[in-house]
Amino acid sequence: MVKFFRRGGGILAVSLISALLVAGGWGRSAVQAQGSPTVTVMQNATVGQYLTDPNGKTLYVFSSDAADTSNCNGTCSTPWPPFVAPAGGVSAPTGVSGTLAVITRQDGSQQVTYNHQPLYFFARDANPGDVNGQGVNAFGGTWTAATP
Repeated sequence: MVKFFRRGGGILAVSLISALLVAGGWGRSAVQAQGSPTVTVMQNATVGQYLTDPNGKTLYVFSSDAADTSNCNGTCSTPWPPFVAPAGGVSAPTGVSGTLAVITRQDGSQQVTYNHQPLYFFARDANPGDVNGQGVNAFGGTWTAATP
């Protein structure tokens, strides 16, 4: 079941069922159903549909990342903090195709990935629905909102 809510000029789709729980393993972890969504979908005229955390904060991908590997570490992670896996695992709304998983970063934290791409926030996104990081060129690559 998916419910739609208006937020900040966009539409937020929130699944009330279907979630994924992190399963053990080294590096990239598989996920299985349980719990409530930790990733949702919003839409606006600038970006179209894009992924957010449950609070509506935009999630970004970095063009310089390799599959299942974050290349944004150290000073890069100050303006672009990683989306760290919450306790209990990661999940997506019903109807969002693609795979959520978790990788281990250089600092040992567990970062959420979508279709093998590590997910990040942008420090200048102050409010839910902000997409100030869209198209930013920094740290040797381009940042774009993660799209479902």
